[in-house]
Amino acid sequence: AFKTVVDIVLLGSAYVTLEFGKRLIEAEQGCSFLSITTTYTQCGSAYVVPSASAKAGLEIMTRSIASEWGKYGMRFNCIAPGPIETKEGPSPISKETFRVFTNGFHDFAPIQTLNTFSILQIT
Repeated sequence: AFKTVVDIVLLGSAYVTLEFGKRLIEAEQGCSFLSITTTYTQCGSAYVVPSASAKAGLEIMTRSIASEWGKYGMRFNCIAPGPIETKEGPSPISKETFRVFTNGFHDFAPIQTLNTFSILQIT
């Protein structure tokens, strides 16, 4: 499972970003890239070692490429939306584990709520 997650999240993101970036540099055209990460890369959490490792790599990759390719008119941003509440509940962790994990989250979240997919939709 570890290798599969790292291959998809980190290597997949790297291959796509590098390929598009090289083409854009050649075309002398800037653009914006957006990486989506997670808050547990900063604090750790149970049951997420493969994902946390891959996303931490994605964060530093985003910062590193930004420092190299910013001069070509490219912007790189990385967001960590935090826990997302769903009707089905989180998987593979239980609803109780999710409740404990998110206990107090409302107190420091800027919008004072957990995220939902509708909040994150791009329109």
